[in-house]
Amino acid sequence: MSKIYTGTDLVEKIAAEIHSHGFCEVRPGVFLASQENIISDQKGWEGDALKNFDFKKADFWLTTDDAAKPEGFDSIQEFLVDSLETKKRRSFLLE
Repeated sequence: MSKIYTGTDLVEKIAAEIHSHGFCEVRPGVFLASQENIISDQKGWEGDALKNFDFKKADFWLTTDDAAKPEGFDSIQEFLVDSLETKKRRSFLLE
C-alpha cells in the first residue's frame, strides 16, 4: 500500500533529498535543484545554451532532461503549489 503524504511531509521529503544530493527527481526526467547545486554544475556546461543563464534569480530550479527552459521557485512550497495549480489547469483543459 502506498503512503499518502501531507503537504508538510512532501516538503520535508523533497528538502531532505535536495539537502542530501543537491536535487530531487520529482518526476522521471524532471528535477528540482537547489540554486547552489545548479550554479556549481553550470560551471561545467561548456557549449550548453544555459551556460550563462542567471540561476541566482531563485532558490530552487525545475529542470528537465530534454533541456526545457528552467523554471525558478523561491521555495519548495511555491513549487508544490504551482505544480498543483498547473495540474488543475491541465485537467480542466482536458475535460
